[in-house]
Amino acid sequence: MSRNILITGGTGGIGRAFVDRFVQNGDKVWLTFVKESELPD
Repeated sequence: MSRNILITGGTGGIGRAFVDRFVQNGDKVWLTFVKESELPD
């Protein structure tokens, strides 16, 4: 069962690591960011 996860500051550092980990686990991830150029692929 997937979870809905909200991460603020999800484009760099530990925030990006959390995004990657939750996505690998099949969770739905919502994130905030400041610069569109830093948006994860």
